[in-house]
Amino acid sequence: MNALLLAVGLLAATQADSARFGATPAAVGSPRFVQLVAIEGLPSDTGIREEFMNAFRGTFADERLKAERGGYSGWTPSVAVTNRFRLLEGSPSDDVWTLQVVVGAPAPAMQAPKRQPRPGEPKRRGDLSRRASRGMILSVTALSPEAIRNGARAMPQNIAFAFPPPPPPADASQPVTSGGFAYSWSAAGRAAALLALDTLHHFSGDMGVAERFDIAPAVRTEIGR
Repeated sequence: MNALLLAVGLLAATQADSARFGATPAAVGSPRFVQLVAIEGLPSDTGIREEFMNAFRGTFADERLKAERGGYSGWTPSVAVTNRFRLLEGSPSDDVWTLQVVVGAPAPAMQAPKRQPRPGEPKRRGDLSRRASRGMILSVTALSPEAIRNGARAMPQNIAFAFPPPPPPADASQPVTSGGFAYSWSAAGRAAALLALDTLHHFSGDMGVAERFDIAPAVRTEIGR
């Protein structure tokens, strides 16, 4: 939280100096554009990457997002919040926010070896979506155009989330499989986008420190848990 408050303070100071750089403040209600510089750490499997990125991009295209508000009783559902940021990819621009995301993806599940294929029989492809854990760690780095022009040092925000365990089987005698967790890369891509949008909206001042986006079905967790 201290790192977030320091970053917000730094951004406010740089925005106050933006006039001398000829920056035009965004009109009330108009979108802010953010350049996706890089997203690293995803598994190399093409299907997994496509599923994750489609959900990530699609979340940035949503006009309104479910939110939560913090209080004495913890975080409770709040009214939906207008999404002020729209994602840009391709040629870099000098007058937009920048975003970089590093993904700490869960390790693949250790699956029982299959029988060796017979001569001429194609090899079976394991289910790469199954993972050894339900969590993911993100390192999110965001900078405003004013902060970039002022030479501000990027301050990565390290965030973790996990998916709740599946409900127990109705038949208590059903054996528990050791094949890992059926990981939803689409849900992970949406959760990652919402956490990146959290960082952007806090740094821009469009959301207060007691507000955040609802990332259900995922839940925020502490790093290392």
